[in-house]
Amino acid sequence: MAALIQIKGADARDFLHRLTSANTRDMEPGTCVWACFLNPQGRVESCFMLGCESGESFWMSAECTPGRPEAAALLATIDRYTFSEKIQVRDATAGITHAWALGTSSPHRFQINDGTIRFSDSHREAVWAREEELSAQGARTAGPGELEAFRIDHLIPAVGHEI
Repeated sequence: MAALIQIKGADARDFLHRLTSANTRDMEPGTCVWACFLNPQGRVESCFMLGCESGESFWMSAECTPGRPEAAALLATIDRYTFSEKIQVRDATAGITHAWALGTSSPHRFQINDGTIRFSDSHREAVWAREEELSAQGARTAGPGELEAFRIDHLIPAVGHEI
């Protein structure tokens, strides 16, 4: 299952800069980047899109990894490395649906409008919204073969078995 996590607080930017592969120090509000949590050996534990809402508020959108509930994995990783940082972590996954808009050509941007959260890269857009809002926007269900073909065509690695 996909996950949507919010990390906010006075230490959020520095915490994420130290623990992810992203340079959050240079992230401006409204931008997003792909980022990973790595284990001490440098192997990928989780990959996600990281969006900057403000200097103290960041959002993570993670795809599912086969056999691993992503929200639980992300929350466990964050908890393992949180000591005295002034951050609040919230699993915002419940009550909303994750969808991909394929074939977008947007720059790396992050938006929150009317309860819809969007993370865009040059190939696709992760959209989080209530299911009825997605249907009203014309979203349709893609088959696993269609998503896999898109992933391969755009050289997007599968976390858990390709990286």
